[in-house]
Amino acid sequence: MPTDRDKLLREGSTDVFVCGDTTNIPISKAGSTAHFEADTIIDNLVSLLSEGRWARNYDGKVFCFVETGLSTGTYVWFDYKTPPNPGPPSQMIHWFKLAYNRLYWLSAKGLL
Repeated sequence: MPTDRDKLLREGSTDVFVCGDTTNIPISKAGSTAHFEADTIIDNLVSLLSEGRWARNYDGKVFCFVETGLSTGTYVWFDYKTPPNPGPPSQMIHWFKLAYNRLYWLSAKGLL
C-alpha cells in the first residue's frame, strides 16, 4: 500500500495508518520493523486524540538478528539516516537470539 514513510499514513489519507508488510516503504519487512512502526502509530493516535497534535514521525528504525552459521549470529540495526552495519558474529549473540525468540513468544501468549 502506498505509505508516507514518516507519518505511516496511507498516501492521500489523513486517517488511515499502515504498518508492517503492507507498506511500500523500502526497508526490511522484519517483525521488529512492524513493532517500531506500531509504536509510532500508537504514540500518534494517543496524541492526536488527547492533544490534537502529531507526536512524532517514524524514523525508519529496524533491528534484526542475523544467523551467520550453525552456532553464530550477529545483529543489525539501522534507520533512515544510518545504514546497516552488522557487528562481528559470535556464539553469544546466536544464543541471545534464541532466548529472545522464546521470551518474545511467551510474552505474546501472555505467559510472561
